[in-house]
Amino acid sequence: MSRTQHGIGLLELLLVMALLLLLWTWSAAPYARFQEQQAVDTQLSRIASGLMRVRSEAITRNASVHICIGNLKSNLDIQGCQQVAMEANGYPLSEGILFFIDSAGGRPGLYDSKEAMDVLTLPPGMRLQLFSSVPSYRIQPSGVLSAHGGVSYTARGLGSGLCRRLQVSATGFRKLSDC
Repeated sequence: MSRTQHGIGLLELLLVMALLLLLWTWSAAPYARFQEQQAVDTQLSRIASGLMRVRSEAITRNASVHICIGNLKSNLDIQGCQQVAMEANGYPLSEGILFFIDSAGGRPGLYDSKEAMDVLTLPPGMRLQLFSSVPSYRIQPSGVLSAHGGVSYTARGLGSGLCRRLQVSATGFRKLSDC
């Protein structure tokens, strides 16, 4: 192989590599947005599943299930419900959502130790924010929410600003939409 042929082969290789780099650059942004949308939808799906599960428990046990903004230690030990200030997007769910049923002898409507049914938290490193339209509510034994206008949960991606909303009506009907 002559030096000229060798030089042309190297040039062709560099051109192919440049084209691959260009294609990768064009596809990276849409892929990152796709990943963020999957993360947002997954978290809202987890909330919807949790609500369906505790609604079923409320009906089965004939007892109200309370839902509130979780107050957790760094080791995820449940401290009860957290009082947070409302922000522009709603009440931040930075530590998670607590689902509990009152135990006999406890304080009615307030979390007492070991009453938790479930806690939904964000996985570590998740680049999104969750908000609720109300700080707390309950699902009555009939399966109806105490928040008569229903509740909405909003998830915002921190990378692209992607925003999706899960709306839950007082009767439990769920609808997922863009903000």
